[in-house]
This record gives sequence, structure tokens and C-alpha cells, in this order.
Amino acid sequence: MGRKYLLLLGVAMLTAFGARAAWRECVLQQLASSGGASAHEAGPFDGPEGKAALDKRNGRFADLWMARQRRDVVPEIASFLDDPYYGMRKRAVRALGWLEKPSAKPYLEKTLQRVKSGKEPQVPVQLVHWALGRIDARHLRGKAKLQAVTQSAGFSWDEMVRLSRKVYAPPTLDDVYAVQGSVGMQLLQEVAALLYAMGKQGDNIQPFVAQLTLPRAYHVYLRGAQQNVQQEIELVLNYSTREVEIVGPEEEWVCEDHLVALGQPALDAIERRLRDMLAHPTMYPEPSGYGTRHIMIFRAAAKTRRRDFLGLLRKFEEGSPGSQNKWVGDHAYRSRIALEERSVAPRFPA
Repeated sequence: MGRKYLLLLGVAMLTAFGARAAWRECVLQQLASSGGASAHEAGPFDGPEGKAALDKRNGRFADLWMARQRRDVVPEIASFLDDPYYGMRKRAVRALGWLEKPSAKPYLEKTLQRVKSGKEPQVPVQLVHWALGRIDARHLRGKAKLQAVTQSAGFSWDEMVRLSRKVYAPPTLDDVYAVQGSVGMQLLQEVAALLYAMGKQGDNIQPFVAQLTLPRAYHVYLRGAQQNVQQEIELVLNYSTREVEIVGPEEEWVCEDHLVALGQPALDAIERRLRDMLAHPTMYPEPSGYGTRHIMIFRAAAKTRRRDFLGLLRKFEEGSPGSQNKWVGDHAYRSRIALEERSVAPRFPA
């Protein structure tokens, strides 16, 4: 009787374990699907006037983020938690987590209550938990920190690894479009940001990076986490002007926004690289189509909002000697107009 009971108990436990594993896979698959996550992006900022207002707010947010090492920006960033635009509220949540400052907790806890009560349905609850987890785990290092933060959002590290395969290695082209803007993609952006911060603190992040399925640009981004600033700038510049042929929005964010976020040394390096591209065009071969590697450094120049880049962008509009690629001039023109109108700003967190 005892053996039969133990056998039945074992079968029941295996069944329950299998059912839970299947349920968790369903959860991960749901996270990897957009489910209309970007449907709330529209609203009070529709139309030209709304876009201008949003551009201004993006610029203000970028200025705050760039000032984070000079002064306390927590209250000002927290004010964006009440922004009428879903994207700005989400960025505020993520930025407060990136700062890892205890003073941000009351703001995030208030947002968490709004999310749970249904008053804030547009910010994923997982991102709020993740941000709070980063603050709580700020004194931890290495694997302990990684596990603590992922668990705060309700996941294990192994589940994050499996989620990365679902998001960044989808089986079909349709699936590639389906994951854009998904909660899963946003969580993986947070994973990358956490690993980057850990690398800057001196932790060996490569074993964790090797487990993840990520776009090539993220590997460049995370490799830079364990280099000094000048080496990191050169790494990202070389990637964005010499290696990339066709890129997606993820790679644009990493190359453009992260480069600008590296501060004044990066801005000076962008200017030097643009001048070098004009003086030695054969060192920077032009791509064959619209998805040009040039677009990233042009847009990075626009996002610096430094008007002294206008003349350099005009020279690219005019074309280099012997160039037959109309896309280079087109991208330079678009970036120059954006710089003149101050209509683009770095989006970090994206």
C-alpha cells in the first residue's frame, strides 16, 4: 500500500511539475507577443502640434538624464510618471530603476499601486517590479544581483534566457514583427541595461551575456561595459560606421542613443568621425540600400542637438566625390532638418 501511494504521489508531482512548466512557457510566449502594447502610444500628441510638444518633452527628459551625475534628478524624472503620454511614463519608470536610488521607491510604489488597481493599465507591471528590484538589489554584485532583480519581476534567470530566444530568434519573419514593442522585448532591454551597469561596476558579465540571444548591437553595447570610456566610444563608432549594413530599431537605439549618453567625449568623437568620413570616404564604404550604416551616426549627430554639426551634415547632403548612393544624402538631409528643428533627442531609457 505504501509503495502504491508513493508511486501515485510521484506521478502527481511530475504531472503538476509538467503542468507548471507548460504554464510558464505560455507566460513567456505571451510576453514575447506585442498584444497591442504600442496601441497606447497615440493620443494627446497626435498631429503636428502634438508632435512638437512631445519632441520638447523628449528633449527635457534627455537633458535630465544627462544631468544625473551632477545633481539629484529623481523628483524631476518622477514627474513624468504622470505624463499624458504612455511612452514617457514607461521611460520614467525605467529611468528611476536605472538610477537605483532609494529616494525613487515611493514614486515607483505609488505607480505600482495605480497599475495594480487598473488606474495605470498602460505601463507593464513587470517593469515597475523590475525597477523596484534594481533599487533593492543595489548593494548586491554578480549573479546574486542578477537573480534578485529578475526574481523581483517574477522570473528566474533561466526564464529570461528562454525569453531572449523567443524574442530575438523567432522562427519566421511574421514573428519578428509580432515581438516588436512586446513586454518581453522591454524586459530584455532591462536585462541588457542591468548587465551593462554590472559590467561598469567591475562584474564579469560575459558568462551571462553568452547565455542570451541578443542582437549583435547589444553584444557591442555590453562589450563596452567593461572598457574605459574612450575605448567604448571607439567600439560603438566603428560598429555604427564600418560594420553595419542593415539594422533594426534595436540596433539604432543602442548605437545612437547610447553613444550620445556617453557625454561630451562621445560628442567630440562623433564630430571627428564625421570629418574623417568626409576626408577618407573609401574607409567607410557606402551600403547598397536604404538601411545604411551612415544613418546611425547622422542621427546621433542630430540627437546631440549641437548646431555646429549642421555644416558637416550639409556636406554629406552634397555627396562625396564619385558617390552614387542617394540614400546617404537623404539621411544627412533628414538628420540636418531634425537638428535644426530640435525634433529628435536621445531616448534613454528607450
